[in-house]
Amino acid sequence: MPEWLITSLIGLAIAVVGSGGVWLGAISSGRAVKKSGENSLIDQLQEELSTYRNDAGRRATAQDERLNRLEKHNDGYRAHIHDLRSHIWDGKQPPPPEWPADLPR
Repeated sequence: MPEWLITSLIGLAIAVVGSGGVWLGAISSGRAVKKSGENSLIDQLQEELSTYRNDAGRRATAQDERLNRLEKHNDGYRAHIHDLRSHIWDGKQPPPPEWPADLPR
């Protein structure tokens, strides 16, 4: 085989391998762009979900605190009503027991 033919075949093989590499690179970069787009969407959705969960947690905590305050007040009102009924039942004269300082009127 002549040397010029071997050199031409080697050059052609290098060109084919190079163009194949460029072609594979373009395909994989297209997939990478698509994957990074999907990943950014997933990241965005996870961030939104985290924000919604944090907001729901804060609302639940505030609601629990409010409920605990209301239950404390209700317990105080019940205790005062019990004191008033005991005062009446025992036949004591006015004035009634003092209003608890920690309860709103």
